[in-house]
Amino acid sequence: AFQGESVLCIDCDVGLRNLDIALGISDMGSLSFLDVCRRDYAVTEAVHHPVFPRLQFLTAPMGCAASAIDTEAFRRMLEQAREHFAYVFLDAPAGIEAGFSLAAKFADRVLVCFEESVKHYKHPERATVVGMPVRQEFIYSDKEAARKALGLDERPLVLSTFGSQGAKMMNLAMADFMKLEQDNGFPYQHIHGVGSFGWGWMPDKLKEVGVDLENANGLDLREYIYDMPTCMAAADVIISRAGASSLNEIAATGTPCILIPSPNVTDNHQEKNARAIERQGGAVVILEKDCTAQLLYDTVAQLLSDEERYNAMSTALKASVMIDSARRICQISEELAKK
Repeated sequence: AFQGESVLCIDCDVGLRNLDIALGISDMGSLSFLDVCRRDYAVTEAVHHPVFPRLQFLTAPMGCAASAIDTEAFRRMLEQAREHFAYVFLDAPAGIEAGFSLAAKFADRVLVCFEESVKHYKHPERATVVGMPVRQEFIYSDKEAARKALGLDERPLVLSTFGSQGAKMMNLAMADFMKLEQDNGFPYQHIHGVGSFGWGWMPDKLKEVGVDLENANGLDLREYIYDMPTCMAAADVIISRAGASSLNEIAATGTPCILIPSPNVTDNHQEKNARAIERQGGAVVILEKDCTAQLLYDTVAQLLSDEERYNAMSTALKASVMIDSARRICQISEELAKK
């Protein structure tokens, strides 16, 4: 779009609003692809991006299931889009269910993050593994510079985060984890992203379990981690969910991780993501139902005390990330546009 080509992005994550937020147009009037499928609007009436006018966008419809979308109407809409736009990108939801199938059914090429995903697709010959684009700050990070920027001492840094909104069960577990850190003299420095939903009650919960926040040496509690590339670069162990974006950011830094997949996601895709990294040797996976503060604490201690295993995990993570993911996506897109 920046180069003057006409581009249409369609969010196929039915029932959610994600892509418009990523594109910075969530506060604009929106038109969903269902509006076009129903012939209430033409595909060319899709919302224009305020900075890149050649980039247009159709949101995912709210209040209906992906399985309820008329596939023939969706196909017809895409045929119209092909006539009017040089590039049409369908942002498919995670997991191999109705939303993904809808997006993939009529696509010329399906771009996926993990090799594991290919076998779940009905037409694997059309699927290409391209990874997930990662910001340069994650790829070209400097551990010592990051630690200095955060004002850390010589102790290892544990970074824990479970998304911008947070996760109640994991925040409860982390409160007990921090009590164990305190009981053991704070052997680690610890940055924890609580998330918006837990920010109001987390400090009280910590006091309830006996954590002295005022004198917690090295415990940094945040509602949201705005400097994530710096924090990941400085961390020695990361405790995280297993969304594709988070995994690729972790892999880019090569920081050994403990992954606790969210059980509340489509097609259990986070556990599938996590198991793929675990099989490559880059992660320890703990299911939320099995996760206790003591197990987490012991796992962190084991990782930091076993240098050979730690280094092997770091190497495996760096080998798993495709740092040229954005280039691959652009190259495939340009090839398709020339046909």
